[in-house]
Amino acid sequence: MPGATALIAWLAQPSAALAQDNVVATATLPRDLSPWGMYLNADAVVKAVLIGLAFASIVTWTVWLAKTIEIVLAKRRVRVALNKLVRVRSTAEGVERFADAQGEVVQFLDAAVTELKVSTGSSDREGIKERIASRLERIEASYARRTSARSGAS
Repeated sequence: MPGATALIAWLAQPSAALAQDNVVATATLPRDLSPWGMYLNADAVVKAVLIGLAFASIVTWTVWLAKTIEIVLAKRRVRVALNKLVRVRSTAEGVERFADAQGEVVQFLDAAVTELKVSTGSSDREGIKERIASRLERIEASYARRTSARSGAS
């Protein structure tokens, strides 16, 4: 077993690679490992990136909050207007009830009334329905574009 003893003795000797690992392991770390302490000890490039990320985060949350409020208010306006519109028996009565109102439902109603006036005397009922539907789709697309504007949504 003299060979095994020599091998064990050789493995037990410290090597240069292990000595280097000890040097790396004993490198000094900043004392304050809190997020603010690490920020203060960071390089200027790292600080600039962190500031940019914080700014982008604030902008994103602000846009999200503003769009959420905008959508909630629009839903409320539409719900109230539709509740009024449910009780209406004719387009003329609807126009009377919403004479001084503004909003999405009023625009839909105005578009339908306008198309009915333009199509007076036409016997093509299906054509009138299609033209009204086309006008309503354009208004809906306009509101969708406005709601998604400035939010990066496409």
